This record gives sequence, structure tokens and C-alpha cells, in this order.
Amino acid sequence: MKIQAILIVIYGVLYAVAAPPSETENRFIKLNDNDAGHWLDEEEVDNLIQRNIRFFDVTNLPEPKANNASIAKAYDAMPDSMKFQTNVKYAISRIDEDRVGKFLTHFTSFFNRYYNSDTGVASALSLLDEVNDFIHRSNYSGNASVRTYKHQGWLQKSVIARIEGANPELATEVVILGAHLDSKNSEDPQGEARGANDNGSGTVVVLEVFRALLDSNFVPQRTIEFQWYSAEEVGLKGSADIASAYSHGDVNVVGMINFDIVGYNTGVEKISVLSDYTNDKLSEVLRKVMKEYISYEAKDLKCGYACTDHYSFTYNGFPTCAPLEAVPNPYMHTTQDILTVVNRTQLTEFTKLGLGFAIEMATPGTNNITKPSNSDVTVAIGSKFVLSTGIFLSLYLSIKTML
Repeated sequence: MKIQAILIVIYGVLYAVAAPPSETENRFIKLNDNDAGHWLDEEEVDNLIQRNIRFFDVTNLPEPKANNASIAKAYDAMPDSMKFQTNVKYAISRIDEDRVGKFLTHFTSFFNRYYNSDTGVASALSLLDEVNDFIHRSNYSGNASVRTYKHQGWLQKSVIARIEGANPELATEVVILGAHLDSKNSEDPQGEARGANDNGSGTVVVLEVFRALLDSNFVPQRTIEFQWYSAEEVGLKGSADIASAYSHGDVNVVGMINFDIVGYNTGVEKISVLSDYTNDKLSEVLRKVMKEYISYEAKDLKCGYACTDHYSFTYNGFPTCAPLEAVPNPYMHTTQDILTVVNRTQLTEFTKLGLGFAIEMATPGTNNITKPSNSDVTVAIGSKFVLSTGIFLSLYLSIKTML
């Protein structure tokens, strides 16, 4: 693909000029809740990765800040029952499996998405471009935006999209859908790692939830953020950075749901709901969403310490929940984690789950629009030129003014 090659060359030049921020210093690593921590060098950290030992990199992280007021608001935001079936079902109808497949094919075309490689940098920026382009192509009547989150110590950025809440009293309360965008090869951290399931699957589910919400013109009362984390595979570094900043910045996170390894299927139509290092009440909301909106059943699973990015938010005192595929993908962190291991039908079920969670938690605005207005009907001219009537009218008026 010529465009990707050009992107990698451009980012590669910047990568070479800037040089990766130094990570040659030792890292402060924790291996479990009771671990006081260890200073490990780069080779020792790589050894943990190769042995698939979970760890949490707390280097330079301040202690979590208690925020009881935020927790109280979070519990108030969690619904006891499902109330917005009309909004959710309409948003579900906007899921586009073809564009899901197209993006996942593109995302896995990168040799790897390692957090300190040029292709890792390029892959994150290509996701940013996809989200930004979609916002500008949409006829969304609410306020949507996207930005990168720069980390100190490595090059790959995290990406954060945002749909602003329309209710002034609730807009400061934030619902987060998260997924990590990086990949790794356990044998060689900078080797080939297409990461179709880990975690191209979670990345594209969060992306499609965002796109379907905009397509359905869903305007929430609470703010919704869609976060794609850098450097999950090396100790949850990206999500830990963001969760810590939100904790110390007094951001009112009322619920965080994480999507990691969600595409592998062996015929078992179930979804694992993590029961450790998550919030019991928010996990119950997740189960209610599943029962109401998807065909897969829930099963409990304990994933262990620092299993994936929800842990960063749990560590910082925010309520979290996490659905995963029922049967673990045996090809994780190898060269065989490619498109053929991802089940498209299962991706759709997880996308439905994400839409139900986002809408029930953020709640529709009082003037929420569930269908595009007639003035925003898309007009296709030939097969290549597409305009909305609203844009066409704006262009006409602009030209008329100049004459």
C-alpha cells in the first residue's frame, strides 16, 4: 500500500530525527498487589514480556488521589435497569461490518505496532486520521473531537476521541470506552506482530461504537470518551499515564469499560466478564446490557493482576468493567495473530455491547435526535462525488456571495 509506505517513511524520518526518548534507565515494576516494587533494566523487562508475566510499570507515577465525590457520582450514574432501548437499537442498526473489516485490514497491515517503533507511531497516527476524517465527514449535530495524548519516555501516542455531554450539570461526568492500540511479539519485542486480535479487535470495536453513535446522531447528557492506549504491552504505561492524570486532575470518571482481545471465537457464544480488579456494580450494569442487547451469554472470569488497561483506572480509584472473549486466543503475541483468527460476527456483538453501555451510562439528551433530519440526506452524484444537501447549500451561498 503506497499511502501506508509514505506514512511510514514520513514518520520514520521524524522518528530518526527525534530519536526515541530514552528508556535505558531502570523501570520501577510491580508484579502483584503486595509487591513493594523492583527496579528492572530494559533486558529484565523484556524477559518478563517473553515469559508472559503480567506486570505494572509505576515508574514516575504519583500515588492515586482519593476522590470520594467522584465515586458517589459514579454510583448515581449506574442504571438499575435498561431504559433507552429505542436509542440503542437505532445505533446498533448503524453498525457497518464492511468498514469494520476495512479498518482492521488496514490496522494489521503494519509490521508491528510496538510502542517505540516507527510503525507503532504511524499506526497510532493513522487511527487519529481515521477518527478525524470520520468526524468531518459526518453530519453529527453534537460536539465531537479527537486528539493525541503525548507520553514522556516513548514515541507512540495514545488517541482520545470525545463526544461532549449536552447537559451542563452532567457534562463533567465522563464515561470511558478504552482499548490498547499497540502490539508485541513475545519472542522479539520489535519483531512482526500484526496483532489482529490483540488488540486490533478491541481497537476497531471502540472505533465502530464511536462511528455508530455519530451516524445515529446520539447526543448524550454525560460526556463520552473513546481512548486508545499506547504501550499496554509493556506494563500498561499509556493507560496508567492517562488514568493518573485524570485522578489528579479531578476528572469525574463515572465508568470505564475496556475492550481487549474480543475477536477470537471457537463456537462458544459467550463473553467473559472480569470479576477481579473491577467494580461489582458496574460489572452488573454490563451484564444487564448484555442480557438486553446482545445474543451472547455472560460468564465470569478472573484475569489476575494488571491484566489489561482497566487495571490502571481501578488502581486510580475509578469504577471499571471489562468484557473479553470466552476462549483465549492461543496466537496472542505471535506472528500468527492475523485477520483469520478474528470472528466478524463476534466483533459485532461486542460493538452492540459497547453501544448499549455507552448510551445507558451517558443517557440521551432531552433533545436527542435518533434519525438524521431531512436536510442532511446524503446526495450521491455518479459513484465518486458525495455531498450532503446541507454542505451543498453552504457552498452555493458562499459562491453566490462572492459573485
